[in-house]
Amino acid sequence: MPLTPFHLGVGVFFGVALFRWLDFPTLCIGAMIVDLRAIAIYFGPFTGNLRGPLHTVLGGTLLAGLFAVVMYKTKPFWNRLGAPFGLAQERSRYRIVAASLIGIYSHLILDAIMHADKQPLYPHGKSLAWPPVSL
Repeated sequence: MPLTPFHLGVGVFFGVALFRWLDFPTLCIGAMIVDLRAIAIYFGPFTGNLRGPLHTVLGGTLLAGLFAVVMYKTKPFWNRLGAPFGLAQERSRYRIVAASLIGIYSHLILDAIMHADKQPLYPHGKSLAWPPVSL
């Protein structure tokens, strides 16, 4: 099963530690959004490998770009949601893009460490798992 809540902890930690420089909701959601396909596979609507194209550097980078655009457009909503908790932030392209990339790449790095079948460099390389595992 995807350990998405584990990734949220990393997002919240970095989001609070780097609140001044990164967009908090983008970082938190970005650390988990990579697992959307894996959750859909685990709970039924889709089939296939849990760690598919979104779990690669190429797929993660494309997802980060799309996600940053969505978060930039919806930033007023996230500010209204976070304002009662002191989490409203100025809308900034830099903060949102950086938070999106850091959130998604942190997910990819943690999964590369935790899962031997992960292939983050696909199609150019196989796995970052050590020792090398033959599947």
